[in-house]
Amino acid sequence: MRNQNEEPRGGSMLWYMTMVLIVMSAKVDTITADLICASLTAYAIWIHHNESRH
Repeated sequence: MRNQNEEPRGGSMLWYMTMVLIVMSAKVDTITADLICASLTAYAIWIHHNESRH
């Protein structure tokens, strides 16, 4: 049974980085926003891969 006190997969850091991406994408050019989005996606996939191995 799942522990009710545990955070969702990826934790709070993923949500924080998503909010930063949304705020920053309005302030930077499209290439930079695309690179930030790709980096965030790679990080989320890496975290999910590491969590699913255990």
